Order: sequence, then structure tokens, then C-alpha cells
Amino acid sequence: LERSRPQAAPPPPAPQRRRPKTVVCQPSAQSGGLGVAACFDVVDGRPVLDLDLSNRSQAPVRSLAIQFNKSPFGVAPTSAQLNLASPVPPNGGRAPCLVPIACAPQMVNRATYDPNATTLQIQIAMKNNDTGTVFYYAVPLPFDVLWSPDSAVERSSFIETWKSIDDALEVVGTITDLPTGASIEAAQHKLVAKHAFHVARRSVPNALEATEVVYFAIKTLGTPPYQFLVELSFKAGFNACKVCVKTTAQPFANLAKAAIEDILRSP
Repeated sequence: LERSRPQAAPPPPAPQRRRPKTVVCQPSAQSGGLGVAACFDVVDGRPVLDLDLSNRSQAPVRSLAIQFNKSPFGVAPTSAQLNLASPVPPNGGRAPCLVPIACAPQMVNRATYDPNATTLQIQIAMKNNDTGTVFYYAVPLPFDVLWSPDSAVERSSFIETWKSIDDALEVVGTITDLPTGASIEAAQHKLVAKHAFHVARRSVPNALEATEVVYFAIKTLGTPPYQFLVELSFKAGFNACKVCVKTTAQPFANLAKAAIEDILRSP
């Protein structure tokens, strides 16, 4: 890391693709005829719950309230009321809705968190304010949605922190058959688009096969923010990448590694 070679300007962030939504609640008597397709995403630089609402009831849906259960990062809507641009029409009508979210300290609960977990899921309650009907669903939360755009770190600070974390605490994995090939530029493009900060790139001296390594820093939203240091290793002639994550937030190391692997596997 200390012997990083001079670098060209980093590639611009890749254009953000909207994540596909999945149906998390089918229209039913329990939901008052309301159906929900949803995903967590980052839209225009802000984390949101992206909803597609469908209404099979006989009446328009004019007002909805939303509440999240407590979770490891305290994810919560910034407002308890959904900002519907217009009522959801009856008899099969549909309407989109973006729900801004944030990390609220009072909503943090890590009592049942499994350090081996590679995914997060948020339990959600929704209420039709016109009818009083309350129904429930759960939405997977990709970890990178919680990555802060303010993840920049000085190279010297990165090196100091990296060395201070025992190698025994590293979380390591290997990805094969990368869709964009063993390209550091492609990996950097993808991770920077998700708010990972590119720190350095270097060639490994005296390696049996030509090996290049690239380093990133990731910081989460919320209080306190957690930092993850990432090392990606590429060997010439191999369509594979070794992922190494170091962090003092050890319970979330596997979560970070899995998110990085998912991003690198994306087209």
C-alpha cells in the first residue's frame, strides 16, 4: 500500500440503475385490498424505500402511514406519513411513492443480530388512515444503501487503521467468473458508484503471478458511523478477485463483504 503507483483520475461514478422492486404484500382482505411492491434504493443521492402501490379495493387510498421495526442500523422513515402525489385509484389503480429514510439512534436494536448474517431485512407496518386497516410486510435492505457519500480518508490514516486491525479479524472471500472480467477499472467504477472511496492501487512486488491490488474505504450512515477497509486483489490471467475486509465493527464484516461481492457480480 505504501508503494502505490501514480494514478490517473478515477473513473466517473457509473449511472445509477434503479433496483427492481419485488412484491412484498399481495392485495388481500388483511391489507384492505392494497398491494405493495418495494425495494430499498438510493435515488438522487438519498436512501429511500421505493414503493409501487396497487389498490384492488372499491375506494381510493388517500392517506397512508408507515412505521419500521427497530433494526441493527436504526433505519426509519423520515416521516410517518407517505407523501402520495395523488390518491391511489380504486379497482386496480397504481401509484409510485418514494419514502426517504435515515438512520435514527432510537431505532437501533442489535440484540438479535447474527454476526454471520449477509443480508438485512426491515419489518414494516403500514396503515390506511381512511379505514384504519393495518398490515405488515418485510423488505430486504441491501447494505450499500446505507453507505455514506462522505467516506473519504487520507491514505496515511487508511494505512494506520489497516495495520492496527489484527489480520486474524480479516474477512476474506473469492469471486470467480466476474461479468466484467478481472478489471480493476470496472471494479472501481462499480464501487465508487455506491459511495466507496478509492484509496490506492499498487502492483505486488515479487509475486509468482503478476498481481495488482486496489484499496477502498467505506463508511456507513448513522451514529456512530462504521468504517470498512477493503482490499481487492487481481491476478493476471485469472477472471477472479479476492476480497478482504477489515473493520473494528466486526459484527458487520460479513455483511460488508457480501455487499461488495454482490456489487462486483453485477453486470
